[in-house]
Amino acid sequence: IVVRLANGEVLAKELGRMTARTVALISLNNFRDRAQDVAARKWTLAARFGENFARVEIVAFLALPAAVVLGLWAGFGTVSFFEAAVVAIVAGVGAVAIGRSVYRLKEMRTVNSLLPRTGLISVVVCLLLSLFIVL
Repeated sequence: IVVRLANGEVLAKELGRMTARTVALISLNNFRDRAQDVAARKWTLAARFGENFARVEIVAFLALPAAVVLGLWAGFGTVSFFEAAVVAIVAGVGAVAIGRSVYRLKEMRTVNSLLPRTGLISVVVCLLLSLFIVL
């Protein structure tokens, strides 16, 4: 989906950032279910490439919106410094908090406690992006 503002700016980049957050939730779920997926021969990325890959994947998709918005500010000037800083800080802090928990996990059932936190961070980032689009 591509939405254009009156000035012609394409908002596909915002949709991409929101999609990265959704992928982080799915990756977290696949990380939790990896052992069952391998037994059932369901080849998610976590099942195919292993636990360490899944941990990196989760953190990467959590941090991606921060990297993208900073890149858009630095490289193209399509977002203001304030927008880039706010989204990068929220996304970065969320990525560090969830990522630290993912790397410290001992039991897969504790992943369930990370799902709502990841979703909440995703909602906050999406609301901030929506606010910046409207303003």
